[in-house]
Amino acid sequence: MEIPEEYLNGDFDFGFTAVDAEDLGVASPKQEEQSNSSGMSDEQYLNLIEKVNVVIASMPGDEIYNSGLDRIEGKVDSILSLQNDELSKTIESQGENIRVVIDEIEERKAQLEDNYKKKMGDIEKLILPLLYNLMKNPDKEYILWPDRQDAIQKQINRIVSMTREEL
Repeated sequence: MEIPEEYLNGDFDFGFTAVDAEDLGVASPKQEEQSNSSGMSDEQYLNLIEKVNVVIASMPGDEIYNSGLDRIEGKVDSILSLQNDELSKTIESQGENIRVVIDEIEERKAQLEDNYKKKMGDIEKLILPLLYNLMKNPDKEYILWPDRQDAIQKQINRIVSMTREEL
């Protein structure tokens, strides 16, 4: 990933600077690794390191750890298997009940859709004739509509009776 130039040349001072061990007057970590401060000879030191490595290599840690993990994984797998079996049985038994409910809902939905379509058709039959009559003779500037209040009120009553009817 390339670092954007503005991140490298910012004017903000975070208050720290990088220095070497020499600048601080202390031995560098690399120099400390090379020197042997235990007072042993290099040969004794290397023999000790070799013996420690042999002891570490002979420790049975990984096998015990892995065998413990294998037992735990086996138990977890058996628990998950039991739970999956129980869940499958529950889902199967509930599946039948759910299917019945879904069928009832689908049937009710179909009834409501049929009722809705019928009502919309009835409302169209009340509104569209009025609008078509108003469109007659588009070349005339005015519409003469005597006794319109009674005619409109009758139509409003018919529409309201349909739209506010229980389903």
